[in-house]
Amino acid sequence: MEGKNEFKVNGKPINLIIGLVVLAVFIIGLLNLARFLYYIFSFLAPVLLIATAIIDHKVILNYGKWIVQLVNKNPLMGIAAGLLSLFFYPVVAAFLFSKAMFKKQLKQAENKEKEEFINFEEMDSKPLKVPEVRKEGAGSSEYEDLID
Repeated sequence: MEGKNEFKVNGKPINLIIGLVVLAVFIIGLLNLARFLYYIFSFLAPVLLIATAIIDHKVILNYGKWIVQLVNKNPLMGIAAGLLSLFFYPVVAAFLFSKAMFKKQLKQAENKEKEEFINFEEMDSKPLKVPEVRKEGAGSSEYEDLID
């Protein structure tokens, strides 16, 4: 039994072919985007590493310590992580820069929170007067009048 939603040309389903072509174009587009971003980051990587060292040099040192600890703990994974870090150095540089900026913003927020206290004065506390709610008999509310 043939599917109702299949478009066939000369007895062959064309939807599958169109779907595969669209998927291939989408994947090629994503790969080209990744290649373009890698190219841009490869030029920005030295600047980002210098900026990271100026903002917070401990981020770079901690990343290096992490790679060394990984080599000591699991040599295969450590060597792989080191090689991938060298191969993807633009991405690693962008990651380290973003981590340094995030840590800087956290420190600024903590310092700002510690410094800013608002002066206040205590008000005389007076009891709040709440109006009484009038209770009507059952079935005499305005809502029930609308229903009837």
